[in-house]
Amino acid sequence: MAIIEVSGLSKKYRIGTKLPYKTFRETLTNAISNERGKIRMSRKQTEYIIRIGPSDRYRHLHIKERDKIVFFRVQYETKINDIWYPVVRYNTAHGFAHRDLMSLKGSVKKTPLFNQDYNDALTFAESDLKSNWEYYKRRFLGEKDE
Repeated sequence: MAIIEVSGLSKKYRIGTKLPYKTFRETLTNAISNERGKIRMSRKQTEYIIRIGPSDRYRHLHIKERDKIVFFRVQYETKINDIWYPVVRYNTAHGFAHRDLMSLKGSVKKTPLFNQDYNDALTFAESDLKSNWEYYKRRFLGEKDE
């Protein structure tokens, strides 16, 4: 487990990063707020799921700070035998925007997006998943492209 120490405060706060993001952010904010008075977080998190077929869904999460996307994860998932499988995911994990194409066998093919701006990368990712989810499903299930 990685530990983050908040320097510049009269106390050292050790916060484990294995916490869910929201809990981690609240814990860190509370630690700083307790030390320096009120602090305002200008981050806004948006998360939702849209059903796009009887066994298909689109998951969306983005975090915005001052009208700029600072993190996103959007993915198309399909349900097989009551289990949801990620088929294709766009995100900014690892510090850059990229697409992960999954296979039913568990392999992942990572392709970087060359959009420097996360706002543009998110717009592209949303459009691609909503337009091409049926293609991605066929590919995931191993059917040949028509």
